[in-house]
Amino acid sequence: LEAYSGKSPEELQPIPNYRIDGPIGEGGMATIYRATYLPIDREIALKIMHPELAHVERNRMRFFREAGILRHLDHPNIVKVYEDGHVGPWHFFAMKYVPGVSLLEKIEKGGPLSENQAMRVVAQIADAMEMMLSRGVLHRDIKPGNIIVTDRFDAHSIDLGLAKLGAGMRDDGSEGMTVGTV
Repeated sequence: LEAYSGKSPEELQPIPNYRIDGPIGEGGMATIYRATYLPIDREIALKIMHPELAHVERNRMRFFREAGILRHLDHPNIVKVYEDGHVGPWHFFAMKYVPGVSLLEKIEKGGPLSENQAMRVVAQIADAMEMMLSRGVLHRDIKPGNIIVTDRFDAHSIDLGLAKLGAGMRDDGSEGMTVGTV
């Protein structure tokens, strides 16, 4: 980890086949970068876990669990994961890049949505949540900051790091704990 100290993935370009172009979002566990998957010149979003958190097995398990859940949910309003892995201290997953901003940012910069815009976003996200529930997945952190909205108000659910899985699916070990955003 010392060899990487003070240097960002953007500076190091540590993950083969990906060119990291710049950060587009950050959370408590990871930074999301706009990147290019070089073999097919596809723009993607690359979520890279903060290296200082990766040494804790529980953190790695939660991170890759999110990637696994997203990989198995096929819905137009849920961001799709293509690949996950790690190179040195860099644990990552590559997912579909959605050109847009969080719903929170859209509201903060532009004010309240019109009734039609709000209905469109709510209908799309409700449909995505219904599909998740039918697959035994409870999001548990749905909020404006976890919804990406395009210019056409196509909404995409992101960040299933706190999702709870139903019977027969591997859980995250958070039973009895308070999780999510207050």
